[in-house]
This record gives sequence, structure tokens and C-alpha cells, in this order.
Amino acid sequence: MSQADLKHQFQLWWFKRTGKSVEQERTFTTVKKAHRMGVLYRANDEHSEQLMRKVETWAEKHNIRMLAMGFVREKELSGAFTPHRYSDFYCLKHLDRFGLPLETEFVRFSGEDMDYLLNLYCEPDVALMGVSAFSNARFRIGPHLPEYQFCFDAMINCKDQNVMTFADEVLTFLTKFGDGTI
Repeated sequence: MSQADLKHQFQLWWFKRTGKSVEQERTFTTVKKAHRMGVLYRANDEHSEQLMRKVETWAEKHNIRMLAMGFVREKELSGAFTPHRYSDFYCLKHLDRFGLPLETEFVRFSGEDMDYLLNLYCEPDVALMGVSAFSNARFRIGPHLPEYQFCFDAMINCKDQNVMTFADEVLTFLTKFGDGTI
């Protein structure tokens, strides 16, 4: 077994262990009754600003408070990624040697009482999925990644690997399913 395979096996074990240790009852809240939502995304992606504007607009329309956590694949956070009241950022220094998030670095985000946690990325990203695994959000929505099903309560299979298209599908799902129209 190669070193990459061993690392992958350890990551899967860690996800399963972490996911089981979170004592949150997973329930779906309708959009009309939801109050808080978390968003995990790649902050240095070319579409990240447009993505956040789209999600913020949707949250404002539905009177849902949003807390975002953006991952920056760099050693240190630059001045462009300054945390503020409703948005935090993390980078490679907040991960362990296996590329997994250090739980102590995400206490504010993981401990936040959230109705939804939107995982807005299309392909597997251990740094983002790890935060989702130990989140206390009542309902975690993410991309269709069957190998990591324990990180999400609902997975959406996006035909297009574009994060903007995926975000549209997630928000449409929440709007229709959350209002009882599906």
C-alpha cells in the first residue's frame, strides 16, 4: 500500500470517528423556520466573491443569518483574507500533517448553532470536509461524494463541476424542499 493510500485510509477513519463523536441530532428545518446557516467554501477560488454574494443575497431574502468559513490553500492568510464578524478564513497552518483540520481552530464555527451547513465545493477537499464532519449544524448539505457520505446529511449530484452551478442547485433544493414544494 502506498503512502498516499495510507494517508487516504487514515483520513477516512478520522472522518468516521469525528462524525460519530458529534452529538448533534440531525434534522431538517424549513426555510421559513431557519435562523442560521454556515457556508464552507474555497476562499481563493476565482468565483468565491461572486459565490458569497449569491449566497448572502439568498440568506437575506429568507431572513437567515449567515456565517462563512473560507479555506485558503496557502501557508498563511494574506491581508485579503481578514476575518470579520460573519466570515472567518483558515489556511494550511490550521491543518495537521495529514491535511485534516485541527478541531481547536474551529471552535467558533463548529460550535455555532446552525440550521444548515452548505458545503459549496464540487470535488473532495479534506480541509473543508473535516470541518463539516465535526460541525454541530442540524443539516449538512454537500456535493455527491459517496465515499464521504458521513460528512453530509444530503448530497446533491451536480451535473456540472462548476461551483456556481452547484450553489444554484443547493439553494434551489433548500428553497423548494424547505418550503414543502418538493
